[in-house]
Amino acid sequence: MRSVLHVKHALLVLLCFLAYDNGYTQPGYYLEDQRTFYGGLVAGTNITQVDGDGYNGYHNLGWNAGGVMYMRLSERIIGSMEMLYVQKGCRGGSRESLVKGVNILDYRIRTDYAEVPLQVYYHDKHLNHVGAGFAYARHINTIEKVESQPHHDFRTEDYPFKKQDISFLIGGSLHLWKGFFANARFQYSIIEARGMTPEGISWMGQYNNVWTFRLMYLFGTKQN
Repeated sequence: MRSVLHVKHALLVLLCFLAYDNGYTQPGYYLEDQRTFYGGLVAGTNITQVDGDGYNGYHNLGWNAGGVMYMRLSERIIGSMEMLYVQKGCRGGSRESLVKGVNILDYRIRTDYAEVPLQVYYHDKHLNHVGAGFAYARHINTIEKVESQPHHDFRTEDYPFKKQDISFLIGGSLHLWKGFFANARFQYSIIEARGMTPEGISWMGQYNNVWTFRLMYLFGTKQN
């Protein structure tokens, strides 16, 4: 149910994006030639939370950067593959823990992944495009910190994140100028990123919940 609600929210944002796109009046753009593959670079930020950590809200920022390759599938349909370094995680403040008499003062998770998203898009004559897909991420590192009063060892090292995170994506890119695009998308784990959570913090699995905002430069575009 939670993931369905997140999808509905993401679709609402994308409908607003499309409404803006339909009224966009910049000059026409086109690809320099009709080759099949186009490459580019992306860099921006992930705004994240971890569902199942006992907190609400997107309070954590992380990097999202790497390379992207587009493949022409038809006149209006393109596919893409990205190779990224991404950071996910969460930040939370004061609350009661599940350990009697122990209060959490500060809680933070930062996870580093190497991620490969695969997506299919529809694009208009200005090269604005919207689409959806899936991403496979390989876990690299986790930093998890818990401050509590009185001090309690939550033994977070005994509850590692899984080696992989598989998620669905929905998003789009707005063509700004020449090869530059503004990119936004929503991403949510479809399997638990972490199965068991540290005793006293939560009793459920954890899922990565991510909004991404990036600038992309795509080689091979020019003004009409």
